[in-house]
Amino acid sequence: MLRLVRASFPQPTTNFFGLEAMADDSVDHDAVAERLEASVLESPKCKRDFHSSQSSQFKTAEGETAPKKPSFGDRTSLVLPKLWKLLPDNVCNTFPQLDIVPKPILKLMRDAVCIIPQLKESTSSSEEKKLRLEAEQALTSIQAVLDHTWEQLNTGHWRDVPIVHRHVFSIASLIKILCLLYSQAGDEETLLRLALKAADMGLLLGAPLPSPNECLDLTIAASLLSTTLAQVVEQSGSSEQDPILLEDRSTQFILKGLSGSPIKELDCPSIERFCTDHFLPKLPVKIKGCMMHWPASKRWNDIGYLQRVAGARTVPIELGSHYAHTDYSQKLMTIADFIEQHVVGGKLGYLAQHQLFEQVLKFLCT
Repeated sequence: MLRLVRASFPQPTTNFFGLEAMADDSVDHDAVAERLEASVLESPKCKRDFHSSQSSQFKTAEGETAPKKPSFGDRTSLVLPKLWKLLPDNVCNTFPQLDIVPKPILKLMRDAVCIIPQLKESTSSSEEKKLRLEAEQALTSIQAVLDHTWEQLNTGHWRDVPIVHRHVFSIASLIKILCLLYSQAGDEETLLRLALKAADMGLLLGAPLPSPNECLDLTIAASLLSTTLAQVVEQSGSSEQDPILLEDRSTQFILKGLSGSPIKELDCPSIERFCTDHFLPKLPVKIKGCMMHWPASKRWNDIGYLQRVAGARTVPIELGSHYAHTDYSQKLMTIADFIEQHVVGGKLGYLAQHQLFEQVLKFLCT
């Protein structure tokens, strides 16, 4: 299970939005929610995903830069109904410990959830401007929720974080995915990458909801998005298809001063022979060649394949020589960046202490 190192600071009375007593019934929650949204708009990282999704541009005849016309890709259109089914009905009213969620945060979540059906129905070209404004509004609201919840998750010790904050982060992540894709505010590949990052962040920092909301499954959402992204990249031809094999760095070493004899090697022995010659008499043996038929024995040696099927997934990377060293830290990055910087680039870093197979098992095992 992922463990994030969190600073051991006491819970602040005023958060980084400058808002106090958010759960106090005397507070004007509509006004507080508006201030939350405004804080996101004014922040340097404000609406980063929405604006990033519109970064694909082209030059006009006059040499000016104009945004690329948004479009709904065929593959995204197919995956959206499946993602929609993952969001439970009235999710903001039914998840556990609802009463301790700050009311301005709950209002922002409900506002975003109410906008999603409108995005789902607004598909005609005449409603394109309205669609963009609604998507931007929903993304601003839900990003305010995610930013505030991020603060709660990173204050104090991880084990002391109330589970409700992780539930909020999971729900908000799925809402953000739907808002991003329904916005149509950029090319299909960019939107899918942003949505997949939101899913992974929800998996890493959030928590699955118990019954009756178990349908909110970010693992399924990430799998759908990752599969769709791989299909889009393959169709566009932007991904390198030639194998990029890892260098064989295996070395043989012998410990001096020890007495013994070499261990016998067997090339893919039968079960009967292994039991008779080694298992029953308890004699050590090195078995070779028994897993050569596994697809992973070839595919996982091709880092190009790993980049294609899982490169966009966000994972925790450990940096530094060891846990106790002053240079030790953790960083979230995509598998593609990890391969480029630490596998090929040679920088010290480890993808460790993380259930990677639970996150991307479907793709790495095929």
